[in-house]
Amino acid sequence: MDHIKEAFQKVKQDIDSLKKEINFMRLDLTENRKKMIKMCEIVKKIDNFNQNNTIDTSTNRHITSTHSTHLSTHNIP
Repeated sequence: MDHIKEAFQKVKQDIDSLKKEINFMRLDLTENRKKMIKMCEIVKKIDNFNQNNTIDTSTNRHITSTHSTHLSTHNIP
């Protein structure tokens, strides 16, 4: 009978240990969720900033606008 009692006691200890481990994992998940929410907010702010502040990446920035006839090859002597 003592063996059965000891076995049940061991199972109870294992269950308690697993419950503690699960609680720690829940805390970690909750903390990670909060961090993910903050990161998403930062990404949204960056996206909004980028949408409102576009940078001209055109490679033709150095070309000034001129009349189209000046660019034609017919005007070359």
